Amino acid sequence: MDFRLTDEQEGLRQAVRNFTEREIIAHWQTFRKKGFNEEIHNKMVEELGLGGATIPQEYDGAGLTKLDYTIATIELSRGDAGVGLSIGATLSLVADTIINFGTEEQKRKWLPVFVRGGKGAYGQTEPNAGSDVAAIKTKGIIEGEHIRITGEKIFITNGSIADVIILIMRTSPDRYNGLTMIIVDANEARKAGTLRHDPTPNKLGLHCSPTDNLIFEDCIVPFENILGAPGMGWLQANATLIGSRPMIAAQAVGLAEAARDCAVATILQREQFGKKIYQFQSVQHIIAKMLTDIEAARLLTYQAAIAVDTTPLFERENIMEITSYAKYFAAKIATDVALQAMILHGGMGYMKESRITAIWEDVPITHIYEGTDPIQLYVIARQFFKKHNVKI
Repeated sequence: MDFRLTDEQEGLRQAVRNFTEREIIAHWQTFRKKGFNEEIHNKMVEELGLGGATIPQEYDGAGLTKLDYTIATIELSRGDAGVGLSIGATLSLVADTIINFGTEEQKRKWLPVFVRGGKGAYGQTEPNAGSDVAAIKTKGIIEGEHIRITGEKIFITNGSIADVIILIMRTSPDRYNGLTMIIVDANEARKAGTLRHDPTPNKLGLHCSPTDNLIFEDCIVPFENILGAPGMGWLQANATLIGSRPMIAAQAVGLAEAARDCAVATILQREQFGKKIYQFQSVQHIIAKMLTDIEAARLLTYQAAIAVDTTPLFERENIMEITSYAKYFAAKIATDVALQAMILHGGMGYMKESRITAIWEDVPITHIYEGTDPIQLYVIARQFFKKHNVKI
């Protein structure tokens, strides 16, 4: 087992790191204040080629692995956790879903949209259906060659800027077998007036990533846009979220690295009791623990990404705990490191002019979306006891 990156992966990491330091970290206050930045999104697509990063080459993508993109996500999140979501959510929740469940015709039609810089959104969460996917109520009524969709989705990443939406809807009353996934041309739906979005909520963090509530009102979508077949939505959603959790873990690792960098820069300059505070052994121990915890979180995240890369799609249930280990632990470490880094700043750690406060605002979401901490712990425990023939 070799834990070293390949030359290609190291080159990707360095390219994204250089971009992040030049285009994002140097302007962190702007990203915090101005919201989604189309210019930076386009630069990530054109300069780094990330728009089609994990899309196979036969559809004009780069054909990178989940591990490759995980490495890139860590570096982007060192700059700002929200910046990379315009592409990250597009690839892991939308493009991957079409790759995994789409027909050849659907792949040929939709995947090049993302390669060119188009953005995607994943429409799962509703007012009373978050982690409980089977509680989805958005209706999809099959009417011959099209489907009429009515319902509300909330907290949707990229919702207001998406060109393509993967929507989970209910096409029959059956709790699990009544859910269906479909591809929605968001631009066409907006033009038709059958898709609208509420103003972006005032979030604690992720300020440059749009998070929107979407309302579908008699939205007409061709039947041919269904992914797989009617009734497959619950199984597809589970496989999709297992596959995307390494990205959230990577986001948390990147945030932890950013907090560590802020802490180190501070302790090398800040003085107390007549000397730089890095000279105190207690401070050295704090940094040593940060370094160890971040490396552990990184390796769990790499393991999760490799598991997704190497596990057949409909066998992903067998790696659920591996992706949950990574997401749960990386989020915990990001929070621990950010808090310790803030403390090392002293009073300045509580001032919004300090970058550590922006990092602190972004960290909590990693405990929440794509399965809250309690959900991850339940998955880990359930999979453990299942191996011992005990059902919980």
